[in-house]
Amino acid sequence: AKYRRMLKMAVPLEAVKHKMAQDQVEMRIISAVTNEATPDKKAGNTSTKMPALDAPTLSAEEEKTATTYRNMLKVCIPKEAVRHKMKQDGISLKIVEAVLGKENSPALQSSNETAKSTNSKTMKLHWTVSTLAPELLKQSIFAKTEQKKRKLFTINPEESDIKKLEELFQKKTTAKSSAAKAGKSENDKIGSEMAKLLDITRANNIAISLNAFSNFSFRSLAETINDLDPDDKIDSEKVQFIPNLLPTAKEMMAIKKFTGEDDKLITAELFFRQLIPIKRIEDKVKVMQTMASFEEHVEEARSGFQCLQEVCGQVMNSEKLISILEMVLNIGNFMNQGTLDGGVEAFKFESLPKLSQTKSADGKTTVLDYIVETFIEKGERETLFIASDFPRIQESSRTLIGDLMSEMA
Repeated sequence: AKYRRMLKMAVPLEAVKHKMAQDQVEMRIISAVTNEATPDKKAGNTSTKMPALDAPTLSAEEEKTATTYRNMLKVCIPKEAVRHKMKQDGISLKIVEAVLGKENSPALQSSNETAKSTNSKTMKLHWTVSTLAPELLKQSIFAKTEQKKRKLFTINPEESDIKKLEELFQKKTTAKSSAAKAGKSENDKIGSEMAKLLDITRANNIAISLNAFSNFSFRSLAETINDLDPDDKIDSEKVQFIPNLLPTAKEMMAIKKFTGEDDKLITAELFFRQLIPIKRIEDKVKVMQTMASFEEHVEEARSGFQCLQEVCGQVMNSEKLISILEMVLNIGNFMNQGTLDGGVEAFKFESLPKLSQTKSADGKTTVLDYIVETFIEKGERETLFIASDFPRIQESSRTLIGDLMSEMA
């Protein structure tokens, strides 16, 4: 019984015979098990190959083509894989039937019934079956083993090993999994009945953003937008998010074309449906944004102008800055004497960085270094500390007059 069970598990006959010899089983038992595994030998048929039923006669050229696929069967490539390969290669039906038989033949039906009746008690091992060409398969590691026609095991399992395998990997058909499958199919059914007018990611993002307006119904929110929110029902911060909730032209077209019931629509689609009657909705939302942020922008502009005005006054009234600029003007006129750039009465402030870029003949001293040393030598070091005359200079440096002017335009 032990060795018959191994045969039932599709262990190759030669492997079973080797195991029986290794276990020193009597020859009569080996013969009995072997004869049961090969009943056709008793009838004097020494061929292990089942003749093809109603196999068509092939020409020499067709036989040559068929040989390639017969070799694939010899190395235990599944028939369905060979059939798929032949169809993929455009092989004629005549050659396919000669190699594999007809798809609805009794032999195939019998083999299918046998396969169904001998299904394993364990769960399926999801591996990828090799479909190498015969010549490549012969060069692989599988061609180097002694068992040429293994079907399941690469080792010879003991009966206890088989029982353990079945216990560990038995198929599970619990009521919980059945209920889960039923629930999943129901969800799929429900999902398939939805309109699905919007991209799911886009729809989810809109649904999340709509949570900020939970105190509105979709209809009341749409009406508030249409009326430009005269009662300030929407917080100014939330108004800035509304543009992200508006549909594109393509999305709005899809919503308008849908004539089904609301229960077929998801959250974002229901909201978009309420926006259909609103004309020029993008312009209205921009007006709402301007109204909501107007006071804040006015205050920012007022503060910016005040800062610039204050610092400009400090610059014009700084005695220290005037002394430094006078020194720079005198030195520049002296250095440019006899040129068109000499004898001037003023220069642009953008020229000041040149003081640190113009170096002496030996390259060790800049004009800026010379000016600083001159003030120090004359005992006017304090003149160099001009930052105290402009307490808001850092704040004003971050404010551009052009930006303020555009805010007021």
